[in-house]
Amino acid sequence: MEALLILVIVAALLALGYAAFNFIGVKNLDEGTDRMKEIAAAIRVGANAFITYEYKIIAVVSLYQPDKLDKCINLMPGHLIFFHQPPTIDGTEPISQSQQQ
Repeated sequence: MEALLILVIVAALLALGYAAFNFIGVKNLDEGTDRMKEIAAAIRVGANAFITYEYKIIAVVSLYQPDKLDKCINLMPGHLIFFHQPPTIDGTEPISQSQQQ
C-alpha cells in the first residue's frame, strides 16, 4: 500500500513538472501580430465573463439546493463516494466503518 502511495505521489509530481515545463515553453513563444493579440484579448474577455457566470450559477445551486445537488451527484457513474456512499443492492444505507466497531 505504501509503495502504491509513493508511486502515485511521484506520478503526480512528474505530471506537475511536465505541465510547468509546457507552460513555460508556451509563455516564451511569440504572441503573434497585433491583430492576433487583439483577437486573443477579445477571447479572454469572453471566457472570463462565461466562467464568472458559471461560478455564480454553481454558487446559487450549491447554497440554495444542496440536497438536490447531492442527489444529482449520486446519479453519476461511480457515485463519487467521497460525497456520499451509494446505497447497497437492497436499497439500505451502507454501514460505515465506525458503526461496525
